[in-house]
Amino acid sequence: MQRPNISIEEYDYYLPEENIAQYPVAERDLSNLLVAIDENFVIEKFRLIHHHLPSDAVLIYNDTKVIPARLFFQKSTGARIEILLLNPIDPPDYQTNFQTCKEVIWEVLIGNASKWKDEVLSTEWLTNGTKYSLRAEKIDKNKVRLSWSPSSLCFSEILEMIALVPLPPYIQRPVEKKDKETYQTIYAHHPGSVAAPTAGLHFTPQLLETIQTQKNIQLVPITLHVGIGTFKPLKTDIHSHEMHKELINIPPTSLKLLLEHSNKPWIVVGTTSLRALESLYFYLLSILLGQPIQTIPQWIGWEIPESRWISRTTLLEQLPKLNLLDRDIQFDTQLMILPGKPIQMADYLITNFHQPRSTLLLLVDAFSSISWKKIYAFALENKLRFLSYGDACLLKNKNSPF
Repeated sequence: MQRPNISIEEYDYYLPEENIAQYPVAERDLSNLLVAIDENFVIEKFRLIHHHLPSDAVLIYNDTKVIPARLFFQKSTGARIEILLLNPIDPPDYQTNFQTCKEVIWEVLIGNASKWKDEVLSTEWLTNGTKYSLRAEKIDKNKVRLSWSPSSLCFSEILEMIALVPLPPYIQRPVEKKDKETYQTIYAHHPGSVAAPTAGLHFTPQLLETIQTQKNIQLVPITLHVGIGTFKPLKTDIHSHEMHKELINIPPTSLKLLLEHSNKPWIVVGTTSLRALESLYFYLLSILLGQPIQTIPQWIGWEIPESRWISRTTLLEQLPKLNLLDRDIQFDTQLMILPGKPIQMADYLITNFHQPRSTLLLLVDAFSSISWKKIYAFALENKLRFLSYGDACLLKNKNSPF
């Protein structure tokens, strides 16, 4: 199997600390938008984005909800242990896990792990005169059993009371109360992410209404639970980088809308939505080729010859024949989107500015009709704000007919 010949050094650039947004703007849609669909770059406020979007299109967004995933415990020795929740193990289903009222098991990252041996950690607190407690027992290097009292509460209620929002590591400040609101999209619905799909942070209810009414754009929600691996930097050799696994769920209502509008422009909000859609493409293509898979592998774009690829319209037209329109489609993905292969499931992409040497920057290069280096140089020269709480840009697929 031939793999891409890409040097990570080509995706490095200098990002001054002052360009990394530590706080969001006061009003979501007053962040800046760099329109980079051609080389006549324009900067204006995000609330005017509809002026640059095609009419009679679909806007596809990730409706995952960030969970308060950071838990802290203080040992009797004074050592502080942090537990970052990653994936539910028992029960394995997110919704069932959050509704459990006894104990749960999670895959986690442990901060200050060398200070935590075999003892059970516990923390207690008082709220409105009632005493609560949470206990953590390490059952493997990266697996923890959590139990609590009173057991009348479900796990999600405990998290809401005691856990903190998992802000990205490049936000160099303590979590504040307001982050619970600002580090969440207005359409967040399905809990499960440990990082926000940040391109969606710019939208307000009023802006979404304007997009629908003035441009006749149909809204299509899909779900990808964002993992901590989204912040994992690339090493020197791209082929030794293991992409993180993320869960995708697409309901039948959204599948039907995608089928109905398959030949219209697709505007995709964020890299997580794009990853979900490209993964859906290969999920369905694999079924058609008689080799169904439940986890989309990292290199599938290179494993399936392009001669066997078909258009998204032709692919989606198979949904009724495959009896895939009457239930949720759910699967995992480890897909890595890289330059060298055409992107099938998006015509326009709304995204923030990404870290140097990141897989997200590779995705931008794979997608954008304009060189990412030109876009980022312009953004830095014009003092735009980068990363999760930063500004946005609008890109066009280099292979799009729209």
